[in-house]
Amino acid sequence: MKKKKINFLLFLSGTLIGGLVFFILVYPLFFFIKLNNEHLSSKNIAINQYKNKNLTASFFNNNKMDYFIKKYSLIKPDILVIGTSTSQHLPHSYFKINIMNINSIDLDIFTYGYLLDELYKIHKPEVIVFGVDWWRFNKNIKININQSEFKKNLNYKNKNIFNFSLQNYIDLNQFIKKNKINIFNYKNNNNIGIASNFFNEGYDLRGNYYHTRLLKKELPSFDEGFKITEKKLNKEIFFFQSFDLNLKMIRELKKIDKDLKKKNIKFILIFPPVSPYIYSKKMFRKHEENIIKVIKNLDNQLKIYNYVNRDYFDNCNFLDGMHAGDNLLLKVFSEVFYKEGLIKFNKKYEDIFISNLKKTTLPNTYKVSEKRDILNQGC
Repeated sequence: MKKKKINFLLFLSGTLIGGLVFFILVYPLFFFIKLNNEHLSSKNIAINQYKNKNLTASFFNNNKMDYFIKKYSLIKPDILVIGTSTSQHLPHSYFKINIMNINSIDLDIFTYGYLLDELYKIHKPEVIVFGVDWWRFNKNIKININQSEFKKNLNYKNKNIFNFSLQNYIDLNQFIKKNKINIFNYKNNNNIGIASNFFNEGYDLRGNYYHTRLLKKELPSFDEGFKITEKKLNKEIFFFQSFDLNLKMIRELKKIDKDLKKKNIKFILIFPPVSPYIYSKKMFRKHEENIIKVIKNLDNQLKIYNYVNRDYFDNCNFLDGMHAGDNLLLKVFSEVFYKEGLIKFNKKYEDIFISNLKKTTLPNTYKVSEKRDILNQGC
């Protein structure tokens, strides 16, 4: 009996000491997490950003879907732009309209339909613009998020000290040491998230993403000389895998269009730009054919704008081979918005584009004084 009591006391003391050591080591890290608002729920992130018009980029929380939905409920946009990262750099501040961009989410067409149903329950936009990539219709490309995965990622709540894993704390500790941060003498930039506060980058309220480190020369180029994208093209990997048309996705997109028409919501498709360098390659010809194949199968039922290539595109307008910067996307979206009667003709959009013709980003959209030729293209 005495032995059992001794063992119990040893176990209890060991537990208490272990708990004390845990709090001594971990609590300062959790303090730093809270200081940067990394513990906030998606709803509270959206409320904070809506109130303060700041940036958000998380060290831990990659659940962008729930965040976008919560933010949508606050903004209630007249024009909603959805899509992947190829349509994410939309400089909304140049448009005097209530617009929001939901992007950089890897959904299949069925799940986009489910997303739009969920958003419609919250608020009915007048127009939905879908920056749709041709590879969304390729059976051979695996899309990361389907409807079941989508539902799992909703209602992301506030976290306490025990909701972060040991690996989270280890990674954070390494980040703090690497960047020589004094967590007890640290002032954030009034942004949300460690990455956003420390690097002053991330999503703004309307959905544009600020690549501050890239533009300040603190990160290597994504795709200098477009060589990484060209390598993917030649090896037929990522976006450029052999193409097998997914007719289920075609039918689903037609169904989405039909449903939105019943709700009196205008639905517009834009195939986003590809850099002239990549577009000019012989290996891209088969993908151009695939784009035409997708458009033909969607037929005249949908309002489609093919902006994969235009004569006025310049390689300097791109962040990499497949991602246009906000200067070019301002030009593309202003043209589409004008043709669709969403804005009046305004020569300033053309003037802005021409005056920044050799630039990836516009002067007023990134909080960076010095910008660089990120692609080494003489820009």
